[in-house]
Amino acid sequence: MRSRWLVAPTLAITITCLSSAAAHAGGWDSLRFPRDHYLVGQVADVRSEFFAGELEGTGAITSGPYFAFLLPGRGSFSAMIEPPTIPKGSIPVGPLQTEGPIVRDGYRYAIASLTFTVPDIPSGRYTIGFCDDPCVHSTVGWLGFGWITIVHTPYEAALLDRIDRQRTIRWRLKNEARKAIRAADALQLTLGRTQATVHTARLAARSSSEGAIAASDPIQPERGASSVVWLAVLATILGVTVGVSIGRKRPRTKVEAGRAEDPVVAHRAREREHA
Repeated sequence: MRSRWLVAPTLAITITCLSSAAAHAGGWDSLRFPRDHYLVGQVADVRSEFFAGELEGTGAITSGPYFAFLLPGRGSFSAMIEPPTIPKGSIPVGPLQTEGPIVRDGYRYAIASLTFTVPDIPSGRYTIGFCDDPCVHSTVGWLGFGWITIVHTPYEAALLDRIDRQRTIRWRLKNEARKAIRAADALQLTLGRTQATVHTARLAARSSSEGAIAASDPIQPERGASSVVWLAVLATILGVTVGVSIGRKRPRTKVEAGRAEDPVVAHRAREREHA
């Protein structure tokens, strides 16, 4: 039971290191085993094609022999043999065989093969490094490394299979999420452009309608000027009315009053009345 609980940390290291493998790979080719994991005592057999073009500092496929090693540090994908020293604790697993070159589409390729019995070591994912003897070249053409997952029980193997399936599902979900995010960003951009177009069309329609109204209506005097005109008319009418009223009620002047009191004028008036 205790051994099962020890599986979890090992698998956690395995999953964590998967993401770093691609980054470490860069332009290097690698050994790709046909199975995801191997039990202790099983025979691991791999054949992988790699680019055999010339690269400064690498060994030629016709040189050798090259030997493969399980490097210490489970999940340490960044571990590669740095000539002339092979890391302490490395486990030799056998000679690396190369076949070729094979010319295809104008490029040179080769086949690397490796067969060995899985040693009894702690469960985990191990990097496979190469070097010739003496250790001068740790790469062959563009072949830089390999990796293998080693387990002790079928339970660990089943658990690893389940983790691999979950990892694949997670990768698909992440990929679909990225696509959905890109689609949403494109839709948001299209929506923004559409809103800007509608706003511009509304402004153009409003400007054209205001211009049509201004052209059809006669020019109206301003409200201030209209008020001044009406005030002037009312003032004129009021002045005429007051003038008429004053004219009707005007008192007699001194000349007219003097004439009325003159005796001669009064006598002639009485004669005209008798006549």
